Amino acid sequence: TVKKLDKIKDPVYRQHPNKVQFTQVPDTPILVRAQQNTKQLSDMNYKAKHEQEKAKCHIPSDAPFILQSRVNAYNLSDTWYKYDWEKMKAKNCDIRLDAIPLMVAKANSRNTSDVAYKKDYEKSKGKLVGALSIHDDPKMLHSVKMGHIQSDIEYKKDYEKTKTKYTAPLDMIEVIAAKNAQAVASNVDYKQLLHSYAYPPDSVSLSHAKKAY
Repeated sequence: TVKKLDKIKDPVYRQHPNKVQFTQVPDTPILVRAQQNTKQLSDMNYKAKHEQEKAKCHIPSDAPFILQSRVNAYNLSDTWYKYDWEKMKAKNCDIRLDAIPLMVAKANSRNTSDVAYKKDYEKSKGKLVGALSIHDDPKMLHSVKMGHIQSDIEYKKDYEKTKTKYTAPLDMIEVIAAKNAQAVASNVDYKQLLHSYAYPPDSVSLSHAKKAY
């Protein structure tokens, strides 16, 4: 009984697991199953057969897929794609200055050149002589006219002059209709009492109303 109680004591219960003496059974079903699962899930065992045989595999050089892969590599090669151009470029290709493609390229570059577009303006920019008046210079006169046409102030000038001089007669149909519409929509007339009643104190209706409420 004393030995059984020694096992229940707190110091014995809390001792480190390494101090406890035990005998492990290596062939228990749980351990055997764990070993089998480890072997099945091992990536090294999964690829062991392939690693052994991959260096011993021999494929003939005229196999169809080998030939197809070589053709695909040739078609996708950037070196072979530029081979003819590099070969022609190495021969120092010479183009005449009066060749049609070269002349067309020069003409296109001249047409799109901003310098050539502004050449006449840059030449005449510092050589203009001041005119005596605006009317003597056609360009300045044209600019002034275009400014008047595009001016918003000039566009509304006649309207601003006449907008305060307009008077409408009082008996105009539109004015009378507007007054009637304003009278109908007026809040003052809407709340105006139409009449007021004065009941005598001995009125029958007043006595009935008092009894009802």
